[in-house]
Amino acid sequence: MMEDYKRESFYGDDNFKDYEFISDEGTFECEYVGRWMNKDENLVCCFDFDDGRKVRSMAWQNNGYYKLEQIPLGSRLRLEFKMSNTGKNYLRKVVIL
Repeated sequence: MMEDYKRESFYGDDNFKDYEFISDEGTFECEYVGRWMNKDENLVCCFDFDDGRKVRSMAWQNNGYYKLEQIPLGSRLRLEFKMSNTGKNYLRKVVIL
């Protein structure tokens, strides 16, 4: 449980209104720029993709947050997103570059 987890930003502010959930499946490289815990204790993460998109994604506690709570902001990552049987796109793999 991460009760004291605060909103963090690589850029020094916490304004992530321009970040949207991704609808594309695939593997993407990015910079890890923000994170905070939501009310359900899942980690909300923000990434600046190399193609210019600003993407928000959830890291679920039942997946161990993919260790994203331990990875320093500013890190270069490769993320894999896959569609579930229900038609929702989820983060499935995180690799530090």
